[in-house]
Amino acid sequence: MTEPETARPSILFLSSSFLTRRERKAMRGVQLFDMLLAEQMLELGVDLTLPVEATWDRRLRERMDLSGARVIRTPSLIKPLWNTMAARNRILRGVYDAVIVGNPSRGLAPILEVLRRKGMADRLTLLAHRTVKPKIARAIAGEGVTVVSVNGSITAQARGLVPGARHVTCYGIPDAERFGSVDSAVRGDGVVRFGVLGKLDNPWKGADDAIEAFGKMPGGASGGCELHLVSYEKASAKPALRDERIVAHDWMPTSGTPDFLRSLDVLLVPSTHNETFSQAIVQGMLTGLPIIARDLPVLVEKLDTGGGIVVDSVEAMGEAMARLAGDSALRASMGVIARETALERYVWDTAGFLRDYVLASEPAVSS
Repeated sequence: MTEPETARPSILFLSSSFLTRRERKAMRGVQLFDMLLAEQMLELGVDLTLPVEATWDRRLRERMDLSGARVIRTPSLIKPLWNTMAARNRILRGVYDAVIVGNPSRGLAPILEVLRRKGMADRLTLLAHRTVKPKIARAIAGEGVTVVSVNGSITAQARGLVPGARHVTCYGIPDAERFGSVDSAVRGDGVVRFGVLGKLDNPWKGADDAIEAFGKMPGGASGGCELHLVSYEKASAKPALRDERIVAHDWMPTSGTPDFLRSLDVLLVPSTHNETFSQAIVQGMLTGLPIIARDLPVLVEKLDTGGGIVVDSVEAMGEAMARLAGDSALRASMGVIARETALERYVWDTAGFLRDYVLASEPAVSS
């Protein structure tokens, strides 16, 4: 006797990423996470409804097979509020077992209010990549809400705004298998390569501090080193460099990230603020790189087992660079710890996320 077919879970994925026009802008961070989450939900057999702005529709189809999804294509109306208004009637014609809200912005509040009022979002999971806005909190108020935050401080903030929800701190890299460690000793050229990874057009990513720290490495330690800055979307944002050992790279597509990381010996994460998780640090850890990171809480917690060095100034960054440049055994041991920590804590499991935080009939214990 054949087993009866299990009904495919029907999920509405409302993502601010996909409802904001970014036609000529590069993708990093949360946008890539949301793309991978949508792709993996489809691979798991989810009956997915996906409202997307017109230019995102094209981007998504270039990356994944959307034949199994119900795609609600909106005009290119720039903002989530306008695009969800355009898609409102088509969204409300669906029937959903659960609703996932990604990267929530205030513009999603009106459609969320309607979905909750009509009983179409009795199970709602909010993926809080940033602090929860009061308008969003009011829109989702009530039973059946799970807030999955990317760090503990966002969880604490969300508890105060959405007191009746289940709150969980959970995040990671959905494509962790792309990042594997490599033995840099096989290069044999004796050069120690430091790197910074991110959209470095943003000054808060700290690329200028990394350049300054490279120049302040004590004892002439920078003599056998290179610093690679990956990458800059706009040529006008690239720094003027006089040291040929420092290379500012043009924009690198995310497909090139694993190979870039495997070319390094040490990853610098010199961000001064704004980081809520930092996929770059975890990607570096998964690659088996020792990390030198600024003393932001979301970075410090990732190095608490010894996978790198935390610094509080440019001078301290230069000293840490000199220390690691001169000690290959220390680089190797820190890299092993970093990879083990990342594998244990920061690998995203979409199947587990759906099971425990989206479709669970009984809430799991908050953390």
